[in-house]
Amino acid sequence: YAPSLMFTKGAAAALTDKMKEAYDSLREAHPGAPPSACMIVINATTAGSPLVKAIFDMYKRVSADEAELICVGYPPNYMWSLTSLGLPTLPFFKLATTLEEAFGLLPPVPAAGAE
Repeated sequence: YAPSLMFTKGAAAALTDKMKEAYDSLREAHPGAPPSACMIVINATTAGSPLVKAIFDMYKRVSADEAELICVGYPPNYMWSLTSLGLPTLPFFKLATTLEEAFGLLPPVPAAGAE
C-alpha cells in the first residue's frame, strides 16, 4: 500500500478484494474449523481512506463469522482515522503494534475433540 494509492480510484475495493480473497480461501481450505481470528499486518507509514475502508470492510466480513479482526502495525500518526469511526471500540476488533502483541491477543484454540 504505497502512499500514491491513497488517491487512486478503486484502491479501497482492490485492497478489500485481496484481503477477502485470502480470508475466504483459508476458510474454504479448512471447512468445519471454527473461525477465531484474522490478522491484517500493515507495513505502511501512511493510511488513507482506501485502507480505512478496506479494514472496515474486512471487519464486517470477519465479525460476521464471529471471529476477531486484529489490525497490526496501523500507522500511529493516522490512528484518528480509525478512532473517529469508532472501529477500535467495536466487538471483535483489536489493534496491536507488533506481531508479538497480536499473537497474545488471539483467542484460545479449543483442544482437538473438545466440544
